[in-house]
Amino acid sequence: FESDDYIYYSFGFNWRERDNPCKVSYFNPDRKIRRNILASNFGIMAKKGSGNDLNVIVSDLLTALPLSEVDITVYNMQIQQIASGITGKDGSVKLRCDGNPFLIIARKDRDRNYLKITDGSALSMSSFDVSGVTPENGIKAFIFGERDVWRPGDSIFLSVFIRDMNNSLPPDHPVQFELSNPLSQKIDHQVQIPGGKQLLTFRTATSPDAVTGDYTARFSIGGAKFTKRVRVETIKPNRLHIDLKFPGEMLGGTGSSTKGTLKVKWLNGATAGNLKSSVEYMLKPSVTSFKSFPNYNFDDPSIQFYSETTGMFEGSVDDGGNASVIFNPGDEIRAPGMMNVVFTSRVAEKGGDESITQTVYKYAPYTIFAGIELPGMKENDRMLFTDRENKVNIATVDPLGNPVNTEADINVYRISYSWWWESDREDLAAYISNNIYKPVISSKIVTSGGKGSFSFSIPRNDWGRYLIRVSIPGGHSTGKIVLIDWPWEYGMKRNAEGATLLSVSTDREKYNPGDEVKLSFPAPENSRIIVTLENSSSVLEEIRAIGQKGNNVVTFKAKPGMAPNVYANVTVIQPHAQTYNDMPIR
Repeated sequence: FESDDYIYYSFGFNWRERDNPCKVSYFNPDRKIRRNILASNFGIMAKKGSGNDLNVIVSDLLTALPLSEVDITVYNMQIQQIASGITGKDGSVKLRCDGNPFLIIARKDRDRNYLKITDGSALSMSSFDVSGVTPENGIKAFIFGERDVWRPGDSIFLSVFIRDMNNSLPPDHPVQFELSNPLSQKIDHQVQIPGGKQLLTFRTATSPDAVTGDYTARFSIGGAKFTKRVRVETIKPNRLHIDLKFPGEMLGGTGSSTKGTLKVKWLNGATAGNLKSSVEYMLKPSVTSFKSFPNYNFDDPSIQFYSETTGMFEGSVDDGGNASVIFNPGDEIRAPGMMNVVFTSRVAEKGGDESITQTVYKYAPYTIFAGIELPGMKENDRMLFTDRENKVNIATVDPLGNPVNTEADINVYRISYSWWWESDREDLAAYISNNIYKPVISSKIVTSGGKGSFSFSIPRNDWGRYLIRVSIPGGHSTGKIVLIDWPWEYGMKRNAEGATLLSVSTDREKYNPGDEVKLSFPAPENSRIIVTLENSSSVLEEIRAIGQKGNNVVTFKAKPGMAPNVYANVTVIQPHAQTYNDMPIR
């Protein structure tokens, strides 16, 4: 450590001489441990985005009620006042800060409280899904063209949709556009005045002999810069019509190989015979779903599938331009569910030019598929409760979705908790294949009419994350990750890092402007609920409610200004004097 403070306080200090008044160590501040203690009834929360607006909320810790007429003063790092205001009847005030705030002082009557608001003092958001693109200087820009690839000499139309999150740009602020070639040489520069418009279009072009490769389009808007890759390539169209067909719309499902036909013609309809041809394929996972079981999950979260391009035909078509091909990926494929097969067919002309086309088919790697549904989980809520019978519905169908009766093995694994627990990137296969991890619950059922069910209960002290996995003799498995927690009225868990975290769910995944949004979360009785709707720049709306015992629902209307997404920050504050539970005040 080389900080000045550390050197000043530690220089000349000797722990053995700390009690000798004839030594300098006796007078050194390191001799004693000191801490300032402040007693106050004010609970202060502050919220600030990338803009200059600072939202301050003050509550009474004794009653959890909002405090009005509280003087709020904001200071910067140099202890210079940069903003001030008085809270309203809802206990909040919105202040405009002309610099970086460092300290908030709240005053009312003889009570005082202080809140340091440096970046390092902010609450961690790592337990929540707040990933995404952060606006640059409060500005977002979406750049798009009329196509993905241009040829040398083509006109290029690039449009930019500008969204000023803080409304800080004047209507006549210029937007600059530059286009650079792969050699980093600037080939075009334009300036447009929006005039209040959010959508601008720039027309540019390359010369017919321009170098090919990845060009770069740069847009400068109010100090923010945005780029987009522009691909300029010499494109040669196909001269052959290639038709690869298999019987039926789905491959696989029978456990045997499938025979297909390859037909090649010239684009004018003439027969293209005796041409060298090749067909290769790549398997890609797709979402497995069946109309008869819309709420079931048929994909196995414990399998991560990787595929490489595999050749399946190498030869020449006959005189009539026909050839037979056989698709047989083998029996050793461990797929999470249904797959897409992408076939790439190439046919070479006598002069060496190639025509290439791709064909996509559905592929069923299993003869029977298993699905799982948990009725206790409403919509997107991924939490069940301990000390209760939790029902699991199971479905078994063939690749076409028809019910099939079969045995099903059910295993419930307890898995570790991590802040990225909603991510799909964790290796769940370790819990399935490793002998160290044993299932906490195992059962076996036989489906009837393609349906079956199973119930299980987790004791309150074994709360945590669980993987519920269903396997059938045909080789397919499915599963679902759930959080099984005890209800709020049970109080605080021992050694629980998430004691101050709420489980919040919505009634739907997506909303249109004007739709009603429902937030559901647990709260204790007589608590105070503060919901702030936020984006990366500012707080858009603040909602207050009184908590009821058990599950609480807060509703609000989705507005156009909330697009493309908005974050709901839910805070529950309990009165300090309550004795119903031992959960934290906030």
